[in-house]
Amino acid sequence: MIPEQTNGKIDPASNGNGNLNNSMKDTSWTVGPREFILKYLVYLPWILICVALSLIFAYIKIRYTTPIYHAQSNLLIGGGQGNGQQDKLTALLDGGGGGQSLANEMQILRSSPVVSRVVRDLGLQTSYFGSGKIRSTLLYPQSPFKMEIIKNADPSRAFGFSLNLLNDDQYTINASKKPVYFGETIDIGANKIIVTRNKEVSADGFASNVFRIVWQPDIQVAYGIMRSLKIVQPIEQASIVLLSYDGENASLGRDALNLLMAVYDSLIVEDKRHASVNSLNFINYTLDTLRDQLNGAEGTLKGYLLKNDLFDIPTQGRTFFDNITDASRRALQLEERIQIADILLKYITDDKNAYKQVPTNLGIEEPVYSRLVSEYNIAQMARDANLKTTSPDNPMILALDGNLEKTRRDMIEALKSVKDVYILSRDNLAKQGEDSKGQLKSLPGKSMGLTNIQRRQNILEGLYSLLLQKKIETAISSASAISNSKVLEPATSSSAPIVPD
Repeated sequence: MIPEQTNGKIDPASNGNGNLNNSMKDTSWTVGPREFILKYLVYLPWILICVALSLIFAYIKIRYTTPIYHAQSNLLIGGGQGNGQQDKLTALLDGGGGGQSLANEMQILRSSPVVSRVVRDLGLQTSYFGSGKIRSTLLYPQSPFKMEIIKNADPSRAFGFSLNLLNDDQYTINASKKPVYFGETIDIGANKIIVTRNKEVSADGFASNVFRIVWQPDIQVAYGIMRSLKIVQPIEQASIVLLSYDGENASLGRDALNLLMAVYDSLIVEDKRHASVNSLNFINYTLDTLRDQLNGAEGTLKGYLLKNDLFDIPTQGRTFFDNITDASRRALQLEERIQIADILLKYITDDKNAYKQVPTNLGIEEPVYSRLVSEYNIAQMARDANLKTTSPDNPMILALDGNLEKTRRDMIEALKSVKDVYILSRDNLAKQGEDSKGQLKSLPGKSMGLTNIQRRQNILEGLYSLLLQKKIETAISSASAISNSKVLEPATSSSAPIVPD
């Protein structure tokens, strides 16, 4: 009988003569703890070495990696009460919905002009670092030193230097061995600075006596903050945005987010007041002109009375005056509107007012003109809002300028047409008045002259009173302007760094 083979080898279960053993042995083998330990004991040194290397690597990584802290806050946009013009602007930007408007506001929040304002308010152009053996640590909000720039040769370029603290009164700059006293003016390149000692912050406890002071333009610092700043809409249907900032200093993250929300809030109020300020400037300008005209009219009236000895006007001809009064009253209303139209034409055609809003509700209530003014003011506000995030030569801004110019020309033509209608109606009323005056030939000509002077004065007084009322209303609107944003959660930061893990 041929012995059983496996891979060309004789099965050890068979004997040398090829006969099988009387009882077959079980070829399965169960590995017990003792066999397992004996089998892998030879690898134990390598395992210990790998574990030790892993622990060393982890310690080095945690010890020398710059820790990163996470700060976040929540801001509600659209929770305030806006004015009418702001509501129209919001509707224009929305296109009927809130998503596009909220996206625009998020872009404004992270725009470089807004973040640069945060940088300036926090004084982040100047940074102080404590030097360690491997890495430097940002000293914020307090530092043992304070740098004051006396002369900045090139505000667009950053500069910095190392400061080696000798004692509370002296230090050295970079590799120089010459001691410098705190409060002494020194030259860093072409720049002149003064470094003072902040006695409220002890210099003990730092890794070394070497510090680093760096000054950067606010726009460069803003770009650095913008790279670490994230603004998202956590809930699609809500107008709430989540602001987060990841940086090596937890206090800086909290302060930057809180001040960013405060700056955004103030910008909204400033935008709302901007329209009111333009209207107030126009009203004040017109009031000054009318005040001079009123003074002249009062002088003319006084001179006429003295010259013609008119101290008591005869009461005869009351019936004829009734017809004149009615025509005169309506003519006064038209004359006021003509005066307002002339003032508006002068204001709109002035190139200095090309990017200013046109006042509304001054008595010109023609539908076509009112619609054009509303479109013009809304487009002006949209242009101002977009200029916060883009430059004047942007194609979008240029397109808005073209639309503004076209709308302004249409307003001028509409206003001229309205004025022509008013003049025609006034002339017709004047003709009716002249017909009625023909029946007053028996009255002295002095009385008629006095009526003309008083009518001119009444026109000016009516227009002056109207503008005074509008000035009060506009001032109240400006003073009561509030933001449409609300801080839901002030900025908070993580107590432990998120990096390294």
